[in-house]
Amino acid sequence: MKLSKLFIAGLAIFCFTACSEETEIESPKIDAGNVISVSTYIPGTRAMDKTSFVEGDVLSLYSCLTTGNYGNSFTANFMNNVEVTRTSGGDWTYSPLMAWPTDANEHLSFIAYYPKNTSSTPMSYSYTVNDNFTEQNDPLWCTIKDASITDRNGTAINGNESDAAFEATSGALNLKFKHMLSKVNVKVKLASNYPGITCKLNDLTLNSVSPSGYFHIADDLSSGYWSTSGSKSFTLTSGAEDVLSSTEYDVAEMLMIPQDLSAQRAYFLIKYTHTLAEGGEKTVTKTIYIPNKWEMSKVYNYVINLSLDVNTISLSTEINNWDSTEKPNIGTKAADPVDLGLSVKWASYDFGTVSPYDDGPGYDFYESENFTLTDTWGANWRIPTYDEWRELIYGCTITSMEKNGKTIYVVEGTNGNKIYFPSSDYWVPKDTGYPRYYPYCASLSTPEVYSLYSLDDKNVKHPIRPVYTK
Repeated sequence: MKLSKLFIAGLAIFCFTACSEETEIESPKIDAGNVISVSTYIPGTRAMDKTSFVEGDVLSLYSCLTTGNYGNSFTANFMNNVEVTRTSGGDWTYSPLMAWPTDANEHLSFIAYYPKNTSSTPMSYSYTVNDNFTEQNDPLWCTIKDASITDRNGTAINGNESDAAFEATSGALNLKFKHMLSKVNVKVKLASNYPGITCKLNDLTLNSVSPSGYFHIADDLSSGYWSTSGSKSFTLTSGAEDVLSSTEYDVAEMLMIPQDLSAQRAYFLIKYTHTLAEGGEKTVTKTIYIPNKWEMSKVYNYVINLSLDVNTISLSTEINNWDSTEKPNIGTKAADPVDLGLSVKWASYDFGTVSPYDDGPGYDFYESENFTLTDTWGANWRIPTYDEWRELIYGCTITSMEKNGKTIYVVEGTNGNKIYFPSSDYWVPKDTGYPRYYPYCASLSTPEVYSLYSLDDKNVKHPIRPVYTK
């Protein structure tokens, strides 16, 4: 899960819960000790999803101030398309700083977009599909109603309000985003094996779909919908001549604007060539209409089943929820790299979880010694070395707190940034360069890096906390 803080008034010194009273706040309604800080979370675990924010990412933030509860009319009278920027340390910053109204009866309702909004109104977001699928954006939206100085989370209209892990930045403005597009995956396969026959995919296009539109937020902030325009064809593959089999062949993964495909008569146009038993080749062109709608925050998996008989070509469709309240598959969603002022950045949570307060799955020594993160979190993530653990332990301040009846270890860097360790012991990998015979672990409770002194302890299971080395 994506959780981070916006540090204020000197990022190297103060956290959002201890803002300097000398910070200049321009509005008479706000107090310098209650600056609005920001944390973020994005659902989704797949490769092209926006699953984490990076340095330089910019959000658009709007806020409507009301006395009492929000009605059905949003006016950006408190914050109007404020650009909130991701820093190198993983925090969020904006200027000028704003603070919560001191009257508990004064409520703030929020709209947030990623990437930043170019529309002139907070209630709509313009978007055009990039036909270079590798460079597509994954636009996100979030709404919150009736937050106040005493209830800074308010009502997360389009989020999972029961998610305990999302409370990690209590006191901040927790922006829990949703995807506003549809995700479309297209695959091709042969309906069956044809002995002695070779089939090649030549061209595949997606046709009669709207490439542009406006995303609109309802007046009560509870839902969103699209208005679309135009019609366009998208080339999924061209002249590839990929050899097909009964195994599914991945053609394209793309993000598209939600729309009614059947009303627009949207279709795939496929061209393929197969050899003939008597010799030679035959080229087949087939139009395949897409019968369903694309809905927001849904994933559509299409498989085109080819045969040597053009009349038996079929299209199978699987539809899944994109935004899920379930945790991602173990380890697939990379954490925030948090700068603690050390030689490497540390992950904001254990491998195999999405919460800073939950233990990751335990591994024994034999599993951990050859452990790699390349295929899950990416090439820049790895297990920290013996020296890096000691740097963390001796270069940071380690305290503890209670959360949901469990001891959580809080590690604070010299720059004020913090990370949380739900377990007291973590594996130190084999290739640390430190001479040893017995396996080593890092202890947050001691704190120290210690030897297990027993080969039997190699079967003890401990979680893994990665570091980021880019």
